[in-house]
Amino acid sequence: MGKVNILSIDGGGIRGIIPAIILDYIYKKTRTPIHRLFKYIAGTSTGGIIALGLTKANYLGKHEYIPEDMVSLYEKEGEKIFKPKNQLDNIINILGEKHNIKDLNNVTRSYFKQAYLSQALTNVIIPSYDIKNGKPYFFKTDKAREDEKEDFLISDICCATAAAPTYFEPYAIGNNVYIDGGIFANNPSMCALAEVLKKDKEVENILLISIGTGEFIKEYKYEEVKNWGMLNWVRPVIDTSINGNAQTVDYQMTQILNKGNRNYYRFEAKIDKSLSHMDNASDANIKELKNIAYNYVEENKELLDEACTKINTN
Repeated sequence: MGKVNILSIDGGGIRGIIPAIILDYIYKKTRTPIHRLFKYIAGTSTGGIIALGLTKANYLGKHEYIPEDMVSLYEKEGEKIFKPKNQLDNIINILGEKHNIKDLNNVTRSYFKQAYLSQALTNVIIPSYDIKNGKPYFFKTDKAREDEKEDFLISDICCATAAAPTYFEPYAIGNNVYIDGGIFANNPSMCALAEVLKKDKEVENILLISIGTGEFIKEYKYEEVKNWGMLNWVRPVIDTSINGNAQTVDYQMTQILNKGNRNYYRFEAKIDKSLSHMDNASDANIKELKNIAYNYVEENKELLDEACTKINTN
């Protein structure tokens, strides 16, 4: 199989604007479309939307969107996607989701129209969790190309991977019902690596670029949480699980791929916990996230350039 380049993009809601900006730098530095740089692209939740966006073909069979377009998507559509439910909904269902999955689907349908997974320009892996059958499910281009029953609209897959509990209701595709893949694979790097090794255990050289949506510390003090019940723990336990599994995968990838030669790069900006909310699509918050991403790129150009050189090396 020779050399295989893998791109992995974390979940994180509106914070997806951070990896989109980092990918914009890689795109401009290499002067090459992202789908041509990577044989496999894995993305969870908001990362899945970016992955599917950057591999969507236009009517000429070339890429329709570049990373800059994904940045614009968050800027223009963020408030539509994360529009709060009306007061009546909240009164009727006080413990329900904050946002309506139909709003997200309206946006994804407007961007991806009738494009199917099988039409992606490179191999894509999108984690979700099938709550009907109680197991992880991976939307993959190779499955979609081999079996039309596994081929789904990109717009639907975006909703299936991004339906984060408490934020959005589960999303049904056919007879199955899905929730956010971030509950078990917010950093899908290991999923992508496993896919490559499954196809060729003797692959000679793997380069994996992993991009996060912002690292932050949320402290919970003992006196604050000791008497929390189920209601108080709902959203914190989801956030903790998502952050914890992303950090665990980062550790695993470092141990596996960075023995001797550096074959794994993790790019993740540090953000203040006040910017950690996945659904804060206000102009002020987006501006702050963009500033953090551009500053991160500026401060890490040397490492980014090193990675870009390796990506372009056959």
